[in-house]
Amino acid sequence: MEAERQAKDAIAQNQIENERLEGQKEKMAGEVQEMKTQKEHLEEQKDKLEGEIQNKEQHKERLEGNISQLEDYAAALDIKEEDLIVPTLKTDPLVKNAWDSIKTELEKPIPAFGQKEWREERRKAIKVILTEMQTALMQAKELQKQDILKLGKALYNKAMQNVRAIIEQNKQLQKENSRLTEENDVLRKRIASMDENAITRLRDKKDAEIKELQERLGKAESEAVRSGNKAYSEHQRAENAENKVRELLGIPEIKEIWESILQNKEAFRKQIDKWIKDGVAAIRDYADSKDNDFQPKQDNTVAWGIIAEAFKYGLDPTDEKQRRMATAYLLEKVSWTGMSEYKAGLTASRTRQLCDAMTVTKDLMANLLLAAGGRSGISTGGGGSNGELTNWDGTKKKTGWGIG
Repeated sequence: MEAERQAKDAIAQNQIENERLEGQKEKMAGEVQEMKTQKEHLEEQKDKLEGEIQNKEQHKERLEGNISQLEDYAAALDIKEEDLIVPTLKTDPLVKNAWDSIKTELEKPIPAFGQKEWREERRKAIKVILTEMQTALMQAKELQKQDILKLGKALYNKAMQNVRAIIEQNKQLQKENSRLTEENDVLRKRIASMDENAITRLRDKKDAEIKELQERLGKAESEAVRSGNKAYSEHQRAENAENKVRELLGIPEIKEIWESILQNKEAFRKQIDKWIKDGVAAIRDYADSKDNDFQPKQDNTVAWGIIAEAFKYGLDPTDEKQRRMATAYLLEKVSWTGMSEYKAGLTASRTRQLCDAMTVTKDLMANLLLAAGGRSGISTGGGGSNGELTNWDGTKKKTGWGIG
């Protein structure tokens, strides 16, 4: 949603810029008309040649500056059309495929005997279909979110590049303006000596300049219109994308699935924090006791604390090296206040030994990853240890997380 908001902001800014360009265009058209009037006045009052020509030169400079600025801003809006395409979230095929699969299951004939087994098979099959649809919907939404974010960043980067280019061009225009001012001083001195032929040549020159300005003005108008059309089209795409997402979440089944996923993810996050907190407390309890090694319950709690730390920092607890890193993070959370250096060192050593003796199965990781993604509830089998851990030779650990 944040990427969609950024894209809409870019569209709104584009529309504001178009309005400003329209204002400059109207102002410039008025100045062109004013120049025409002044040219006719020059033909009628040749005795005021010097003042009229000077006035026209000043207007010409302003017009050229405005047109140059207009072209710069038009160039700033020249973003590739394919870069403005907001990716759409296509969910209809996913929902339709799931519904077709469910109908296929329900159309299977009901046997005369074993109807209970038939219903159970259909229920399981439909559950698998809905789970697959849920996974596909989440993947499609995540891809759309990433694409919209890339679009917003591309628009922002393009705008910033054009702004820097315009700033540099304005600096060059200021230098050019100084040069033209000096040339005009020379021109005013020459006006006094102009004859009739010089006036005719000047009039022809002005006619050509006005024609050129009108052509450039027409081009600028076309660019402004094209940019406005693109901005409106982009606005429509953004609204359509947002409406489709809102429509999708308006389906009760989809909304229920989405809310269930969010609840499961929040529950898993809280469970991770609890495992870490309990693991730290178990390490401290052992440090305060006179035991030579962890008790079975402490052994299990500390092991889950290590796995939780691994999840929190994006580490793989099935990998021994990364599991040791998670153990170090867990030990950093333990308060050693009032603890002797010897007992603190012994406690840390026992914790690292427990880490080295742990064997975390891929099946356990798969279940935890599903829970982390909100696609299943948290089910650890009464602690999540005894049924999930094995020794190096494949035999089950007596305490699940025990040492050696």
